[in-house]
Parts: sequence; C-alpha cells; structure tokens
Amino acid sequence: MICSKSKVWVVLIVVFLVGMSFGSAVHLVDSNKEIESGRFVEKSITFEPQGGEQEPDGEGTQDEPYLITNIEELNWIRNDLDAYYELQNDIDASETEDWDGGNGWDPIGEYEPAAPFTGYFDGQGYEIKNLYMDRADEDVLGLFVKLDGGGEVKDLGLVDVDMVGLSGVGALAGLTREDAHIENSYVEGGSVVGVDDSDFSVGGFVGQHQGIITDCYASVSVSGPNLLHVGGLVGLHIGTIMNSYAAGQVDGGGSVGGLVGTNGAAANYPSGGSIYDSFSDEETTGQSVPIGDDQSGASDNVEAYPTSIMQTYDTYESPWDIALINEWDNHTWFINDGRDYPRLFYQIYDPVLTIDVDGEGTTDPEPGTHTFEWNEEVTIETIPEEGYRFNNWLGDYPDFEKYEDEITITMDSDKEVTAYFIEEEKRKWVVESQKGWEHETEEQDDLIVIEDGSLRLIRPPEILEVDHEVGAFEAGIGWLLDKEVGYHEIAYDTSSHTDWDDYQWHLDSTDPEFEPLDPLTDFPQFHLEGLTSSTDHYYRVRSHTLEDEVYSTSDEHDFRTAAAGGCLYGHGSSSTEPVDTLS
Repeated sequence: MICSKSKVWVVLIVVFLVGMSFGSAVHLVDSNKEIESGRFVEKSITFEPQGGEQEPDGEGTQDEPYLITNIEELNWIRNDLDAYYELQNDIDASETEDWDGGNGWDPIGEYEPAAPFTGYFDGQGYEIKNLYMDRADEDVLGLFVKLDGGGEVKDLGLVDVDMVGLSGVGALAGLTREDAHIENSYVEGGSVVGVDDSDFSVGGFVGQHQGIITDCYASVSVSGPNLLHVGGLVGLHIGTIMNSYAAGQVDGGGSVGGLVGTNGAAANYPSGGSIYDSFSDEETTGQSVPIGDDQSGASDNVEAYPTSIMQTYDTYESPWDIALINEWDNHTWFINDGRDYPRLFYQIYDPVLTIDVDGEGTTDPEPGTHTFEWNEEVTIETIPEEGYRFNNWLGDYPDFEKYEDEITITMDSDKEVTAYFIEEEKRKWVVESQKGWEHETEEQDDLIVIEDGSLRLIRPPEILEVDHEVGAFEAGIGWLLDKEVGYHEIAYDTSSHTDWDDYQWHLDSTDPEFEPLDPLTDFPQFHLEGLTSSTDHYYRVRSHTLEDEVYSTSDEHDFRTAAAGGCLYGHGSSSTEPVDTLS
C-alpha cells in the first residue's frame, strides 16, 4: 500500500477468516508472524502533514551523521530510516501536543507496509522532553514504530512523555526485532498507556521486545487495564535484557510485572526471553514481582526490591559497571548511595551545597545554592548582624560541630545546612533547692555543659538541666541534655559522696533503653520508689552512648522527701557547674 502525506485518508483492509463473526475483535499482529485464529487486521493509516520537517546537516553516514538540533529535524528522520543520526542538544517537544489536530507525534517509521528504523541514533546523553502522542485507535507506537534490521539507539533520554495508544505501546518503540539494540538509555517521568482490550502489550520502554536492551532504565507510569502483557520496562519480552531496572507505577489487567509483563513464549510469538541482573522497585511500581508471567525461566538475578535496597550501591554487583558518585571514573553507571537510583554516566553532576539562614545574620559563602567538585572541602563562616549571635547549625553539619561558628563540609554528596542566629542577650540562671534557698547567678552569655565527652561553652541555658519532684516515699528525677544518647542511670543515697564512681548505679526502672532524644524536648524520667520520708537524698545521673560507653555525669544534686502523707511537690535543682566526664 502506498501512503501519501499530502492527503487525509484512512484505508482499512479487513480480511475475514472462516468462521469469523462481525462481532470479533480487531487486533494488530506482526505481518511476519502467523495470524492468530479468529483474529484479523492489516491496517495502514496516513495522516495530514503534522509539524514541520527540516533536513538536518550531515550526510547520514557513519563518518558524517545527520545532526539533529530541533523537533523539525527529529521529525525528518522518517525520510531516511537507514541512516546515522546524532542528537546535538536537548529538544523540547512540547509543541507536539498541537500537531495533527491534537493526535500529536507521528511515530517514526511505518508498521504496515513495513518501514522500520534500521539506522543508528546516538543521543549523546541529551534528552527529548515532553513528547506527546494521543492515538488511542492505533497500534505499535512510540518515538519509533519499530526497530529492525540492526537498528540501534544509544545514550538517549526521554523525559516527561505523554503517550496513549491502542496496544504495542512503548515510550521508545512499540516493537523491536531480534537484531535491534538499545543501550545506555532511559525514560523518566510522564505516562505510557495502552487502551486496547486484547492480548497485546504496553511497556514503559518498549511494548514488545525481541532485541537486546542493556544498561537502561524506565521510571514512567505504565497502564494497560485490559492488556495481557504489562511491564515497567517491557510489556512482552522475548529478547534479552541485561543490567537494567524499572521504578515507575505499573498497572494492568493480565500478566503484570514491575520490570516485564511476560517473559518468554506467547501466542504467535517465538519462545525465548532472557533477563539478567535486572530489578524493579516493588514500592514505586506497586508490583511485588519483577516478571508477571515467566514462561521462559531463562533469567538470573532478577528481583523486586524495596526502594531502600534499589538505592543501595551493594545491590548492583558485577556485571554492573557502577561506582559511587563521588568515586566515578568513566563507569557506565553511578549511584548517590542511599539517596537515589543508579544513573547513567552522562547524567553525572557536581554536588550542590544549599546554605540557608534563620535569624539575623549571613554566611560566607553567602546563603543560596552552590556547586562544587566531588569531595571538595568547603568552609562556611557565620556572620551575625549587630545585636545577634550565631547559635547552632541545622542540617548536614559535620559531627561534633553543631555549635561551631565556622565549619568545614566535605562534598561527598548534596548537602543542606542552615545557620541559626538568635538575639544577643544576657541571661540569668536560677538555682533552687528543696531546702528552701535559691541563688541567682551573675549575668552571663554562655553556660558550661557537656558536649561530646568534653567541656565546652554553649548556649542557651536550657541545654542542660537536672530537675526533680518529690513526695514522701518517691521522687521523679529528669535530665535534659542536647545530645542523642543510649540510656541513663542514677546513683542515689541518703549521704553525700565525693566519689560516686564505685557506687551502685541503677537503670531507669521502667524503660532502661531510651530512643534517641529530641534535643530540648524529650526529658528522660527516673522514678524512685521506696524512699524514706522526711529524709535528705543525694543523687547523680549519667548517660551512656549506644555503644554502651559512659557519656557524661551530672553534678551531685539533693532533695528532701516529704513527711508521710504528703504528695509530690516542689521544684528541684538545676546546675550551671561543670559536669564530670567519665569517658
């Protein structure tokens, strides 16, 4: 059949098979395969001119490929399907939403009569963004209709696609044959939808795949409510997939997998289908299995993992050629361990440091977003406004430097820090005793407390506090420290002691293993029972790290229990004295 681009016409050649009723379904199959009994279709559709076409520079040879710089030149590829192409920059294809009366992009190539892409397309790490296609009455659709005859696509990104077709739909291609090859490419964002009620397929990357896919990923929503083969990367797979993954939502009505819908034999298609070292995210895909229906069984190390495992470096062992992002050196993949999925080499980026301030002050470098080299050390200095002072850091500050007015950060990942400034003011610290006296300290800016096993000056005074409430036979004792620690102990007696080290220390009676504390809000509580009424008691509390090492101890404090029949009363004591360090 000859297709004319200058006219609007549709020709449907309907071949009725013996015993076929008028109510039978219409279904498109590959003309190189036997037509399934009871089904029919050969279809050729020609559209009115859509979008512009512009011949690109170049000769289309391996040495002088066509150079694609815009959507018009991308659209021209259909005029030479057996040439060499190189993408020169990112392309925004948003205008395709208005092409062809709203039908959008017309996939490159033809299904019937067969006109597949047999050339070579090198994306060079660039992206085609916002490609739109709404062709709900057509089969075998994508950026390309079909890859065949050695057709190859590499190093290409498709971003925020919006594609709707009948069946055989994939963001990159509707169909690939045995000698087609796709490598180092991805689709991310948007959706791919198949609306047919048939035994055909839809996949995030390719609808039906018989070729080879290596080192690719798809993170796109895939939906085929009534289709039989639905997968996050490939719908129906009878080729080879290696070192790839899928992480987009997948929904379907038949054989549905996070990575592949059906792997292996299917009606009217050859057996086969091999998948190696490839994965899907069981949380983001919504599918607990990577393969919906594995007819082949020729797969090895193919799993569905939770997001935390998918974003872990150790998941991707050899033959994955992968490195940590801050150690990358011409590997195929890199990963920001614990923060993101693997990405392809041409997506490598420099780490970003985001600096913010809270209160009146600034920083050097100034607040904002800054880009540095991997593993570069960056020093940030705080500069308070007049009448204010730096108080502490929030975010990804280095260990043990929360209160330092100058910090140095190693850029081994993206980092965010906030410098917190407070108004300069003098403070008074009131020490009260159950014995009836109280003492008010001199005005002071800083208080001495324990921080990370050493003495230092920090502010404000609420950072460290030991307090108690007492009754006749019991007391409640609390301790507040600006540090996440493992658990607490208390030593107490009716006599004062100079050295408490060898005295009996008691774990909290109700919950000796405390969760990490939220500084300034959580107040671990010791409940002492069986005390003698109307008696002076002395105590110290101490903390342990999660590694079971003594972290710090408080000063000695005292209280007097109430007379028998009394109730809890009074405010205990708080100290500004240095605490003892036992670590």
